[in-house]
Amino acid sequence: MLKNIFLDYKKQIEQDSPLQVIERFYDDEISQVENTGTPIVGKNVLKELEINNLSKVNSVEIQITTWLVDEEQGLAMGEMVIHFDSKKAGPQVLVEAFLQRWRDGKIVFQKFYYK
Repeated sequence: MLKNIFLDYKKQIEQDSPLQVIERFYDDEISQVENTGTPIVGKNVLKELEINNLSKVNSVEIQITTWLVDEEQGLAMGEMVIHFDSKKAGPQVLVEAFLQRWRDGKIVFQKFYYK
């Protein structure tokens, strides 16, 4: 049941490293889009990007504040708040909406919307 899988995802993203979330919940061939950017394809590519992003911060804390799961379509969507301490710019907050398509317990597509 997607709702239970998503709740596991939510719990882990709020408590653990984003790298652990990628490893556990991302499909090997995931496609991810940031706003209107070019799709980034592949779990290993996203993992390398996340490693690079994490090297630029002292800390990161993620909270999914609202969410909705559509079992029939295999979709999860919602909003998350990301607090991070940038090594260059200090404390920052990013609020972003997300849309995820799930298959067989893994995220196969996700898009983030933010300013």
